[in-house]
Amino acid sequence: MQEIVQGIAMPLFDRLAGESASAEGGLLQTRQAVEASIRQELMQLLNTRAGVSVAAFLAAEAQATPYGLPDFAALSASSGQDRALLSTAIARAIALFEPRLANVAVDVRASVVHQSHVSLHIAADAKMHAADRRMTFEMALDASHPAILAGALQ
Repeated sequence: MQEIVQGIAMPLFDRLAGESASAEGGLLQTRQAVEASIRQELMQLLNTRAGVSVAAFLAAEAQATPYGLPDFAALSASSGQDRALLSTAIARAIALFEPRLANVAVDVRASVVHQSHVSLHIAADAKMHAADRRMTFEMALDASHPAILAGALQ
């Protein structure tokens, strides 16, 4: 007799590190656990630098694209063209390295408080149990010190 399994598989690194207390049998059981896991993966991805330029990152074939974000220190937060380029690079990184998300849209906005900071609005469909659920994330990047400053699940 076949058994119906409820839940979504935990990412490999979560399982290896024993990260999720809400996982049973290697499965994320609740919507909150899935959301927290995706947020954690996004924070890790967006805090990792791929060590290549934005142009090289966008031109690389999917199988040869390094994990993380490209070097965006040369981009200006006040330039609409640079923000659009960063948006494209972030959306590509998420599409390549977070398979639980689809239809990723990234909006990069200049910070009104700090010239070197940008805020990110990330929206995507998350594969959760039997249906997709639209999720949004608000995060901040510091262009002079490439690191996520804050992140919150909406």
